[in-house]
Amino acid sequence: MFIQILKRIKEFTWFRKISFWMTLLLAVLLWFYINLNDTYKMMVNVPLYVTPPKGRAIEQQLQNTISIEMEGSGWNLLNYVYLNQAKRCNIHLDSVPRDSISYIISSLDFQKGLDGVNKISPRRFYPPRLNVTTDEIEDKRVNVKPDIIMKLKPGFVLVGSTYTDPESILISGNKKSLENITEWKTMNTEFNNVNASFNYIVNLSDSLNSIIKLDPNKVKLYGEVQQYGEITFDDITLKIIGGQLPNNHIIIPNNFKITLSGGIEYLKNINTSDIELTIDYDDVINDTVGLLIPALKIPPFTIKMNIEPKFIHHKILYSIKN
Repeated sequence: MFIQILKRIKEFTWFRKISFWMTLLLAVLLWFYINLNDTYKMMVNVPLYVTPPKGRAIEQQLQNTISIEMEGSGWNLLNYVYLNQAKRCNIHLDSVPRDSISYIISSLDFQKGLDGVNKISPRRFYPPRLNVTTDEIEDKRVNVKPDIIMKLKPGFVLVGSTYTDPESILISGNKKSLENITEWKTMNTEFNNVNASFNYIVNLSDSLNSIIKLDPNKVKLYGEVQQYGEITFDDITLKIIGGQLPNNHIIIPNNFKITLSGGIEYLKNINTSDIELTIDYDDVINDTVGLLIPALKIPPFTIKMNIEPKFIHHKILYSIKN
């Protein structure tokens, strides 16, 4: 029975014709057009910006958006929600009634502050009011901390760290908000397949933009990237620091092989005098095990890959008296 039904379906050819699909598409578009001309109510999240009076700062962190019940035709709501890049709610506290240092932002204030509203009507605001407290503004200078993910192209290495210009910024806000801030991060940003020294402009984090103002709000991020390289030094001499060992104290070996990695251009300029391998005199004298680990000091922006041997053998020779 099922096979017979399939054979009957194959006999129809209307669904293979372009005219059928064009008719169906026009019908769907007409349905959308008719329905979008109707009036609807819709909840919309609108960016909220609150500007304190001159010389004052907002104490509490405010929400970044306000929810508004909007009413209008489907077309106008669609345009406002998805296409309108200018929608925002700007509240200037100078124009809002206040009680001493506290301000009450009402639904009427929200309505007055709406930008980009055209052919739709705000009906309700959530929350319907905001209580805002301000304090005298203060300034503080803090260092900038890069908050980035740097993914280098295989075969390349970052020489040193990433740096910012300027190294510090001026933050402004009320005293309570500033007292625990010791640094300010950049926006979390990811850079991929980096194979050359870089110089990027990045935004600073705006996580506290309702209570903290930044100057500047962007910094230059830079760093040096080179091809990865390795270099081996076969004859690094061990040095005793802090005294001269007695003749009966023997340490073996005196020379070591050390391999470093880093940027190839940087490694070219390194020589044996830039590497220091030491052991402390007191550590040798007080040794009771016979194995010591030397201290290694290498040039900045390099990584120790290997040291051979890894230990120093220490022996004490005793004379036998007859």
